[in-house]
Amino acid sequence: MRIIKIVFAIFFLILLTAIVIFAVGFWNFQKEAVFSAGKIYDNANLAANALKNLETKKARSSLQIIQTELNNWFERLEFWGKIVPLIKSIPENIKYLRDITTTSIRLTEQLEDLKNRGAQLILQQKGEELIKILKDIQKEISIITETASNEKLYAASNFITALISWLDDPQPQHIVILFQNSSEMRPGGGFIGSYAHLALIKGGLSNLEVNDIYDTDGQLTVKVIPPEQLQTITTDWGARDANWFLNFPTSANKVTKFLEASRIYQDRNINFSGVIAINDTVIRDLLNILGPIEDINSENFLAEVQKDVETKTNKGILKKITPIIFDRLNQLENDTDKKAIINLIGDKIINKDIMIYLDNPVMESFIKTLNVGGEWFEIPNNFTGDYLAVTNANIAGGKTDAFINQKIILNSEIKSNGAIENYLIIERENNGNQRSEKWYNTINQNFIQIFTPKNTKLELIYGNDEKKIKPPIDYKKSGHIIDPDLSAKTDKNIFGAWFNTPAGESKKMEIQYSRAGLNLSHDNTPYQFIFDKQSGVNGYLEINIKTPAGFIWKESGKNIFEYKSDNIPAKLIIQLTLTTLISK
Repeated sequence: MRIIKIVFAIFFLILLTAIVIFAVGFWNFQKEAVFSAGKIYDNANLAANALKNLETKKARSSLQIIQTELNNWFERLEFWGKIVPLIKSIPENIKYLRDITTTSIRLTEQLEDLKNRGAQLILQQKGEELIKILKDIQKEISIITETASNEKLYAASNFITALISWLDDPQPQHIVILFQNSSEMRPGGGFIGSYAHLALIKGGLSNLEVNDIYDTDGQLTVKVIPPEQLQTITTDWGARDANWFLNFPTSANKVTKFLEASRIYQDRNINFSGVIAINDTVIRDLLNILGPIEDINSENFLAEVQKDVETKTNKGILKKITPIIFDRLNQLENDTDKKAIINLIGDKIINKDIMIYLDNPVMESFIKTLNVGGEWFEIPNNFTGDYLAVTNANIAGGKTDAFINQKIILNSEIKSNGAIENYLIIERENNGNQRSEKWYNTINQNFIQIFTPKNTKLELIYGNDEKKIKPPIDYKKSGHIIDPDLSAKTDKNIFGAWFNTPAGESKKMEIQYSRAGLNLSHDNTPYQFIFDKQSGVNGYLEINIKTPAGFIWKESGKNIFEYKSDNIPAKLIIQLTLTTLISK
């Protein structure tokens, strides 16, 4: 009997020890699992943000960390799954995640290849290699979307499918690059003095020519009445002034329609399927990386282009240097320079100095999701917040925008009844008097437009200039047609005024406007403020938004939200929440 008790005691101790070891082991297992899950989560976010910024190497590094963690846990979870029924199904989920991660790593490798070689494959007429890379990317995305349903992945997959079909078409795809001169502003960007016409066949560049926009407009087969403000400088509307719309897709479509109506392209049945607008600063900064071309460098480029435009002494700087820039991009081998150019393009897109439009609904839709299309914010019917955009149009004001400093200050107050009252100040300083050239040292004649939500009421405008405009000809008798886009209804109210600033002077314009705004009957009311930046215009922006009495902004704990910046993004989106002092 005593022996049985001793055996039982020993067995009990062994069992107790096993339970303790199991408990400690499982506790450690749980602790490590929580730490590992956090590591995986953090690296997944890092990978997603890196991919958003096209930093494929960083994304791949984070994904490889995730892959290592998942591989380590797969076998351990299989073991614990046999002991603990609750986690029996986890190994299958780990395998599922591991497979997605492995596919994602392959995808980043292909995206890296596309990023490094894509442009050169086009320039070297190796479109078939480019299309193969895109097909490999499409294959990997399809594998991921089969196991991980994601709206953005589906959109990317549809975009690449459409892009492959577009590039693989045996017929040439014609693209226009608009060179926008930010020294002479238009609502959609700088004045279009020159443009490049590119033709792609099977994904490879087959033709590149740079033209003066006036040569093309001189052969227009249509007569269109220009916007009223442009009637002070021209009888007919043409491609040179067609970037009249803040919403770039509208401007891009308008420019291509004028180009296609010119005999230069109409006689050859050429239609443009893509538009890329670039501001003059893009070429200036490219020259900083690629080096000078003859006597043109990054420091004198803008001044020399202006001199060329005004005096015609150089007979087309852009026509001369654009093919050389393309050739240097084609020959580029230095990884540091390649990275610098990729970063430059990314920064210019963020700053709205590069905008892209494609005449394909699927591809254009995806471009909008990436915010590289220069499109304005579309205000929804149930919008709770406020919107503002300010555009300048230099009309017979020389090239003075090169020396304009602009400040935009908005003081907005939400009243207790939910109405939004705004007091907008726009200050402009013309430093063109510091230059001797007459195209700089002159009055900046500017037609300014203020874009606000629908149902906004203009209450006061002060500091603006008056200008009466008389049509230069009888448009009805001359057979000119009315462009419907000039009177098309939008989701915005637009206030327009002349705001002219002489050289060496500063001026201020003040605008008061209001509208019924918010339903304040519920706490934690979301409030969104959107500012759409005009392409080619930089300056100071200040936003002050005051809450109604008894409310504060949840994000700051204050009753006034403040935003100040000298570096405004293409689309500023501020997300706020109105909350009562009691709920805080």
